[in-house]
Amino acid sequence: MSPEELYKDEANIAKASDGRWYYTPDKFAAKLAFLIGSLTITALGVILIWDPAVRHLFGEQETARITRIERNDPNQETQLIRYRKEIPEGDYYTRFTYTATIDQDNGSSRDFTLAIGSRRNVFINVNDNVEIIYFPEDNHAYQLYEHRTWAFGIGFLFVGALLTSCAVPTLLAVGKPILIDEEAAEELSEDPAHA
Repeated sequence: MSPEELYKDEANIAKASDGRWYYTPDKFAAKLAFLIGSLTITALGVILIWDPAVRHLFGEQETARITRIERNDPNQETQLIRYRKEIPEGDYYTRFTYTATIDQDNGSSRDFTLAIGSRRNVFINVNDNVEIIYFPEDNHAYQLYEHRTWAFGIGFLFVGALLTSCAVPTLLAVGKPILIDEEAAEELSEDPAHA
């Protein structure tokens, strides 16, 4: 089959003055929308990771002890757990909030609410030690080595960066001819197994 027959119904493929065939990408609006969506996902990743990241880079880091856990079940009074024990599993609507305490140089202590809680199950118990990151003026802190602190931000950053790395060259290629490699000189096999 000749290139003229092969490409006759392709609006984006044309023969140039040099006698070779070129494909010219179009659909600028769709590719721009893809880029904007990719950048939006990346921005969401930045927003999700910003709070713990700036505390890790510019804030304080301390080893703290979990001193209490609040268990909030719907339609029940909040249960305050102050000592280490087996904490039964709840349902999806059960929320756990954790308080971490650091001992200060003057002998006093300071409480922080962990910014990342959990549902259904506890992921840490009373009297466990955790590494926290915080700003001194804050009343909340992030657990440094807990995947819940970083997972969503890193996940959105990774996916957004991957999509953006595809969207940028795709958009930049719009309107620029791409040379189509010539067909191989040998005949195609008539054998249906090789079709």
